[in-house]
Amino acid sequence: MAYIKNIIKIEAAEAEKLKSVIFPARHLCILPQDVEFRQIQCKNPSSCEISDKVESKVRIFTSKLTFKSCEQINSDDIPLAYRVTTADGCRYLIGRDHRPFPVLTRSELMPSSHTDSSLIAYTVTWSDVIKPLQIIE
Repeated sequence: MAYIKNIIKIEAAEAEKLKSVIFPARHLCILPQDVEFRQIQCKNPSSCEISDKVESKVRIFTSKLTFKSCEQINSDDIPLAYRVTTADGCRYLIGRDHRPFPVLTRSELMPSSHTDSSLIAYTVTWSDVIKPLQIIE
């Protein structure tokens, strides 16, 4: 099991806008300049856990990005892809322009105490034959 640790920035874009992504090497990608990502305001740091398993002789990677935010994020209508940035400046792409798309789930807590957090806990789960791609310039 691997982790992408100390995520300090999470951004989302419509997955269909990633059609012209370039893949120069395994687990690397170059994003087109015209893709517009919207930053999600979240509590730092966030994390991404990456696990793998073999199904029918094919390795499947499952990436699970977890973060907390006060924003209401809606991905019901349009599939989203996510760009995450770590504290050391590395950027990763979670999702592509085709299925399987990342799935966003949320857990809203209504705290009983004024001192408890009322942030929304989000989980982005993406299962594919590749792990999150490191973005290079």
